Amino acid sequence: MRDRLEAVVEIARQAGEVLLRHYRKVAGERKGDQSLVTIADRESERLIRSALERRFPGETIIGEEFGRTGLSDERVWFIDPLDGTTNFVHRIPFWCVAIGLLEQGRPVLGVIHQPLLRETFHGAEGVGAWREDETLQPWPGREPFSSTDPIFLPPELAGRRLSFGAAVRVRSLGSAQLHLALVAAGSARAGIWLGDYGWDLVAGAAICRAAGARVARLDGSEADLAVLAGGAPQPWPIVAAAPGTLPLFLDAMATVRK
Repeated sequence: MRDRLEAVVEIARQAGEVLLRHYRKVAGERKGDQSLVTIADRESERLIRSALERRFPGETIIGEEFGRTGLSDERVWFIDPLDGTTNFVHRIPFWCVAIGLLEQGRPVLGVIHQPLLRETFHGAEGVGAWREDETLQPWPGREPFSSTDPIFLPPELAGRRLSFGAAVRVRSLGSAQLHLALVAAGSARAGIWLGDYGWDLVAGAAICRAAGARVARLDGSEADLAVLAGGAPQPWPIVAAAPGTLPLFLDAMATVRK
């Protein structure tokens, strides 16, 4: 798995160079779902697909822009060639390349590369997780939430009454994958994701798990991501948090379960 991880880190960094060549130079166009796409998304995905096909022949690939190649659900690569396209188009500097591997329904390898910062989050099951050379460590401790604790919530929950016991610092960067990476790094305490696709989740979920964070459903059970291998969105909310924070975060999310 370590060899795979090193290879995918290099692929993600190459894709990042493609994105940098286009940054601040391209306009977005609307897809059928009204989200934005650019020539940068497509060029990045073509590079990643070609590299994965050469390095791991015969393995299934699902990308946000060009769909699925391969029939097997045993081992599936997920590509988000530019997570945060809206940010990219509007020159907001929160966007990344994300490549993740789902193996028998488990997120086992992830790479999230931020070209503007020259920073790469990467991790794999049984290997470890890092931001560049720094070992990732999720939020330590089990203390109650405080008014300075960053958490990630999607816009859909902005008006929901949640019981954190303190006015926590809600953040939303416009990139689901960066949210997961920052939970893995302990920069944010926890987050929740609603109805996302495999290209939005698998890389970051793998990094979280490799770093020692939990990726779970709202009942506290381990999140089963096998449905993503079929190309469908996740049908239920998932949360990510350090083991000590997870019970507190699930309690705060009680109204989401209703």
